[in-house]
Amino acid sequence: MFKIKNFKDLIGTIDLAFILTIITIMGYALCYCYSLGQNNYYRLPFSFIELDIKGLAATALKFPFAIILLFIATPYLKRVKEQEEKKADDICKFSYGFSPFICLYSNY
Repeated sequence: MFKIKNFKDLIGTIDLAFILTIITIMGYALCYCYSLGQNNYYRLPFSFIELDIKGLAATALKFPFAIILLFIATPYLKRVKEQEEKKADDICKFSYGFSPFICLYSNY
């Protein structure tokens, strides 16, 4: 019986044509998802989705930049979120400090 011990052995046993087929399928699926999202944004019907080489090439060029941007933006967005939460906590502490006065003078 054939046993695969690690990932390197698995890649060594898979045929190159199979790997290229999988990459092509993933590329067309990504192109389809991109076209679907673009058509949903512009509220176009489902029948306007086109899968062609031009769209596949455009998606293949945009995807790596999107992944890089995602990895760059994630730490920045976490930091911005933490700062916003800190501001919200400071505002709540400030407003809770004045809440008895607001309640006392709201009847006048």
